Amino acid sequence: PSNKWLYDKIVDGNGAIDIADVISVIGAAFRGEAPTDDACGIMREDVNCDGAVDVQDVIIIVNTAFRGAPLAPC
Repeated sequence: PSNKWLYDKIVDGNGAIDIADVISVIGAAFRGEAPTDDACGIMREDVNCDGAVDVQDVIIIVNTAFRGAPLAPC
């Protein structure tokens, strides 16, 4: 899969990578909240496309939201 959808929709669908995306990824990774599936069945919170929402996804989204790091393509 590709994370190109992230550049258009981002995790929460508002078009920007921000604190809401960070909270959504943390919720899915650590609080047991169900990941959000898009129309293609891709978990939006799985930002590194490894099939799981975990600490790696949290680190990536925090670095992108607050440090301006680019999202690496899957």
